[in-house]
Amino acid sequence: MKEIHKEKFDIYTCIHPFPYPFELIGWYANNSESVIASLVLDCCDHNYGYILLGRDKRKIFRTINVCQNFEVVKESAICKLFKLIKRYDEHDQNAIFPQGDETAPPMELFESILPDEKLHPYFKKLCDVDHIPAKAVIRELVYQFKTQDTNYLTEFQTQFSPRLWELFLYFFFYKEKFKIEQLEQFPDFVISKNNHKVVVEATTVNESTKIDINMMTTTENLQANYLPIKYGSSLFSKLKKKYWEHKKNKNMPIIFALHDFHQSGSMLFSETTLREYLYGIKLKKTEINGHFEWEKITEHCWKNKRIPSGFFNLEDADNISAILLATTATIGKFNRVGKLAGFGGDNLAMIREGTLRNPEPDSTESLPFVVSVNNYNYHESWSEGMIMFHNPKAKHPIQWDLFPTINHITFDENEGFKGHFNPYDIVSSVTSTIKF
Repeated sequence: MKEIHKEKFDIYTCIHPFPYPFELIGWYANNSESVIASLVLDCCDHNYGYILLGRDKRKIFRTINVCQNFEVVKESAICKLFKLIKRYDEHDQNAIFPQGDETAPPMELFESILPDEKLHPYFKKLCDVDHIPAKAVIRELVYQFKTQDTNYLTEFQTQFSPRLWELFLYFFFYKEKFKIEQLEQFPDFVISKNNHKVVVEATTVNESTKIDINMMTTTENLQANYLPIKYGSSLFSKLKKKYWEHKKNKNMPIIFALHDFHQSGSMLFSETTLREYLYGIKLKKTEINGHFEWEKITEHCWKNKRIPSGFFNLEDADNISAILLATTATIGKFNRVGKLAGFGGDNLAMIREGTLRNPEPDSTESLPFVVSVNNYNYHESWSEGMIMFHNPKAKHPIQWDLFPTINHITFDENEGFKGHFNPYDIVSSVTSTIKF
């Protein structure tokens, strides 16, 4: 028996609810990791037991043995677990434990790969030795991703970013302790927590088919016009689908979850740009006292395109409760998390550098950072860098405490912008990988 990282256990078992009164306090596996286990504490009786899991025919880890007689002494439960797991030491990593209810084969993302010329460049990256941890994490999550979309695997290989975003959200909701009530093509998710149900539709800003910008384009013009039009196109196309009119979505909050993949580095400007487009409001620093005042934006213009500013002011937009923005659902994210969880990559060192949110009031400057992912004290959450923009006109507002680990922003005509921000949260980053 060997100990494994809690993060690895979570990735292996993200579809498993482990409800109160049981608290998971230790994570183990046999040598081949065909069987994994958790030591559990009964919070009511204050004694110790275990749960053992193995892969079913879909390669999803499911329960195969549960402790029948809990122990008062923690070490006694660990000893019993050690003896049990030792029976499985001869199993290879492909060992299967049928459950009898498997109706579909496993979703094998890295088998039956399409011809090379059809593969997305980012999908090809997953086959590099530098991205072994990311590949392992993605493979495990795809096994558990119960999508109804028969094109999911093909589109993951050919379109990549939109499907990676859905997979990221799937695990993010798990980490936020949501129950995924529904996982279909339309909408992408129906999630619930504390008797609140929420509809979530994922959307992305994808790569352009032609070059829209050139070296002469200023950062200011990008933020003021080009990027709002890109975001507006993605969000408006979702708005036109009128999710609120579908019977199963009636009277539920609706979130559009947005990620910008359209160009390397564009995520640096996502927060400010999206905030200005959604509310039609721009912050302006006054020369007199250095504080910020806000002014209204009427429209965004780029070449022959012109759109009104203020997505939340559009007709029917009051049916959209919030926009959830992420900037870190990338291969680099999965690679770092995989490294931390102990998935392969033992000969890889990762250096992450970027900028952090400055906790000083009225600060517009981010703080630089450089950190080694291999450092024992390094930690990374799935919610870092995520921001929820709340619609002040929403028919069904989102309760902020449903998403307690992320940043929140809203706008009030009298008070201006207000919200909750995690100090030193990630604004942007890049990761360098070194083989040794």
